[in-house]
Amino acid sequence: MANNNARSPKRTMNVLFACDNGIAKYVPVLIISIMENHPEENVAFYLMHSSISAENLGFIRDTVRKYKNGSLYEIVPPESYVDCFKDVGARYRMRWPKECFYYLLAHTLLPAALERILYLDVDIIVNGDMRPFYYSDFEGKPITVVELRSLEQVARLRLNPSYDVGFIASERFNSGVVLMNLVYFRNHINRGFYDKLVASYRARGVLQSLFADQGVANAAFHMDAKYADKRYHGIHEVNENTVIYHAGGHPNKPWAVRHDGASQWTAHLGAQKGEAQMNRIWWKYAEMSPNYDRLRPVARAMKPEVLARFTPPKNILRQRAAMAKNTQPKNPASRWANWPVWDGRTMR
Repeated sequence: MANNNARSPKRTMNVLFACDNGIAKYVPVLIISIMENHPEENVAFYLMHSSISAENLGFIRDTVRKYKNGSLYEIVPPESYVDCFKDVGARYRMRWPKECFYYLLAHTLLPAALERILYLDVDIIVNGDMRPFYYSDFEGKPITVVELRSLEQVARLRLNPSYDVGFIASERFNSGVVLMNLVYFRNHINRGFYDKLVASYRARGVLQSLFADQGVANAAFHMDAKYADKRYHGIHEVNENTVIYHAGGHPNKPWAVRHDGASQWTAHLGAQKGEAQMNRIWWKYAEMSPNYDRLRPVARAMKPEVLARFTPPKNILRQRAAMAKNTQPKNPASRWANWPVWDGRTMR
């Protein structure tokens, strides 16, 4: 493990990222957003990866070096580290990078002295103080997350025999923000735990329907998680009180927004409520990034006709909106037969 910057003996927030080279260039923006909002807090970043280029690693290291209260540790797991998840989510016809599963076993490679760590997806931006969330009591639970659907809503979804917790749109929480109780994980979670979980879904013939790492995390922990205030994971409900913004659940990412200068922003086609607000905030921090010049051309090159290919059709969006409001389609029998699944490509 490589690290930089010695720190004074203050308490430390531990933050975990795991990504491939395709989105590594956006990691500096997330790091900056965390550091700018926690100037008095030591922050230790743990980066798990296996394919990030030397150039992108250089940008990430340079970003952390800008802050005296920041440090970076890099972890490269063994090639077979997450082989137990290789068949998860195959039915969605999307390429799940193995890095998305790394955090589920991160406790086996992280320093034994760490008692907690906050895992964040890269398509996240922090715009406030997340210390109340980070230092909250686990109350004996393995993870703290924000509830996306109530247990009652998930139960209604499970009435359909083809659905289960962890399938697309039936998860109780989004796994983009996960506060991990490493003491619990070391005592109770190992590779054998996940092997048994995967085997149970495979025996039922539904392993390929688990929604990647999010499906595994929900299947494993949704009944034993602690649920926190929604302002610590704004994904569908975003407002001025949101501390952690997440461009998850759809392929519209902040870096796909046309950026024409410090004060001019044009949200791209298919923007959802609150998305334009997140885009503005993301680019505010992006302008501080050492690789800012590498980010702007990507955004400027996006044209409406190109972005349209990454936007779900309007009928899909309408059906999702109806489901979110717990409304029934005119034909109840079609509620599940026509469940709105969109196999779009993820913007990189």
